[in-house]
Amino acid sequence: MLLRGYKYRLKPTTRQKRMLQRWMGSCRFVYNCGLIHRSTNYQQWQKSVSYFDQQNALPEAKSDPELNWLKEVPSQSLQMALRNLDTAFKNFFKGTGRYPQAKRKGVHDSISFPQGSVLKIQKKSKKISKISLPKLGEVEFGHHRKFAGKVKSATVSFSQGDGWQMSVLVEELLLQHENTSSETVGIDLGVAKTIATSGDNEDHCLPTDQIKRIENRIATLQKRKAKVEKFSDRWKHFGRIVSKLHSRIARIRKDFLHKTSCQLSKNHGAIVMEDLRVKNMSKSASGTKEWPQ
Repeated sequence: MLLRGYKYRLKPTTRQKRMLQRWMGSCRFVYNCGLIHRSTNYQQWQKSVSYFDQQNALPEAKSDPELNWLKEVPSQSLQMALRNLDTAFKNFFKGTGRYPQAKRKGVHDSISFPQGSVLKIQKKSKKISKISLPKLGEVEFGHHRKFAGKVKSATVSFSQGDGWQMSVLVEELLLQHENTSSETVGIDLGVAKTIATSGDNEDHCLPTDQIKRIENRIATLQKRKAKVEKFSDRWKHFGRIVSKLHSRIARIRKDFLHKTSCQLSKNHGAIVMEDLRVKNMSKSASGTKEWPQ
């Protein structure tokens, strides 16, 4: 069995958007409170707090009249916020992540629904389906990619650039794709040419002209944004457009990488590439002609 994620564009109603925004704020509140709880206990008493300690404290927090609004959110979603915090601390102690930071409103807002057994998907039209989310009801989403497997969880996220999106984790059977090709291809990464391959002499290049047009548009909007009053409605309007354009560039790059890697893996039996530090290749040269770096 294989766990695979699929991302779709979510289409919630106005009422559902308001509920999701409130729920995301509640999950963010629980995450930040759990972070303060852990940090305070360790700094003052050198005691560690486990995920189960904080999870067992959730019912008591909900019974507080001042935190009564937490009852609106699905319990499993609040528990997932604490589980994400626990994972962040484990990664920090392993040395694979930095110390967990408090979440801010508007930065990676999301809410998880880990109840795979109740996440039912129904077909509505050719490319539109509905998913049933706990306490929220049926929500439409663009079902452009099909999958055959059991839904394990769903995560709804929102950003100014990408809008409402949903990531679905599916448990699927691992299928072995036959590739009868025995040809080996070498890959060379560059700056002028994104990917150069050996043998067929085919160069895979990003659509730089398209990206350049978007970047010019961003530069124009940034200049117009700098001339209006800061934090005004007009200033925020320009900021939303710029954020969407940046997301568009990111999607163009991802689309190129996925299509190129898929084409190379299907048509070749082995792929060889040099272990390069691409980040250093695009840096400006330092030093002098006598002492190049």
